[in-house]
Order: sequence, then C-alpha cells, then structure tokens
Amino acid sequence: MTDPVLVLPVPRDFADNRAAIFSRLGHDTPLVYCLRAMLAGAAVGTKTLVPVVTSLIAEVREVVAASELRSVEVIAADGEGTRRDCVTAALSELAESDYSEAQVVLHDLRYPLASSSLWKRVVDRLLEGACDVAVPALSMIDSVKAVDHSGVIAETVDRSLLRSVQFPRGFRAGVLQQIADNTAVQSPYDELTVAVRLGFTVALVDGDPDAFAAKIPQDSALVNAIIECRREGQR
Repeated sequence: MTDPVLVLPVPRDFADNRAAIFSRLGHDTPLVYCLRAMLAGAAVGTKTLVPVVTSLIAEVREVVAASELRSVEVIAADGEGTRRDCVTAALSELAESDYSEAQVVLHDLRYPLASSSLWKRVVDRLLEGACDVAVPALSMIDSVKAVDHSGVIAETVDRSLLRSVQFPRGFRAGVLQQIADNTAVQSPYDELTVAVRLGFTVALVDGDPDAFAAKIPQDSALVNAIIECRREGQR
C-alpha cells in the first residue's frame, strides 16, 4: 500500500459552531475546501475518510454528496464524538478494509488554507519511511518573551529553537493506533503531543504561512481575501 489514506475528523467541538463547517469560503464550505486541497495532489481514488460526530453526520453527508468528491466516505464516530473518537473510527474502518498498514494523513478543519503543495510535502516525507510522524512547521519570526505571574517580562526566549506546528500531519497507521489507544488523554487532545511523549520519531517539513488556525466565522474575511489572492495568482 503506497498511497496514504486521508482523514478529516469532524468532532463534537464543531456542533456548536456549524459555521466552521458549512459557511462559505470562496465558492465552497470550509469542509469541502479542506477536502479539495487534500485530494488535489492525491492519486485518483485515494481513500478519504471523514469521521463525524453523529449529531452532524446527516448534514456532512449532504454537503459531501453535493460536492461530487466521490472518493470521500463519511463515517460515524462512536462514543461522545471527540477528536479521539473520530480518529478511532477511521482506524477501525481501515482495519476492516485492508488498509491497516497504510500511512494516514490527518487534517484539522481549523486549517482550511493548508495548500495542496503542503499536503504533498507531508506525504512525501512520510513515504520516505524514516519517521513515524511528519508535521509541517514554521520558524518563529517575532521576538518571544517569557513573563512572570504578574505579566512582567522575565526573559527573552531563544526563538531559533522554537517552531509553530500546523496541519496536515502524517502518521504510520500503527503509530496512530498506539496514540489513539493511549489512556493518558490530555485536554485538548492532540496526537502530536502524545506521539512525542511516547517517543516516536517526528520529522518536520516546511510549513505554509497561509496554513494558520482560522476562527470561522470571525476570520472569514481574511480567509476569503487569501483565497481571492490565490485565484488571481497574487499569492
């Protein structure tokens, strides 16, 4: 199995903010915008799973069906529909369909502008086989200060050793299963934090300044402006 499986969880966090899934970004919804970027550089027919909290599954299926992205499969996340439940549902689906040894590239709806080229960098690094996890990251540009409990600057942090990490993130399926099975769950749940704690090898690839965590609908104007610049070849 050479082509990785793509996974876009839709956990219960989004149930109270449907705009983050179904509002308009460019000509699409954030959900479909993410899926199109995921599939842009993938092979035709690449297996793509959207595990969804049950309260949203009917709406998500309707939007995906209307988008005509035919390789995308929407599945239910059991339990409380947390992100961990979504990842577990995807892994269970893979185990039942001869994809248990696949590489898995996991996304997050909060990063709608992750480009197809960023996806390709993560996939290529993962398929090299020298790491357990592949993550896009950016160097810190701004000066970073540590402060005390009263907010007074205590010291300047060496930013050359700091990185801001993004999505998508690539995992070997067996590694992602161990992460999902780990009982020491922190809040908020983050697969990368668990991977580091368990000692897995994490490789960094060049990130993308556009692949920031957007708050929709608050950041919709900014995101739409970037989409328009891309459309006009200005970005």
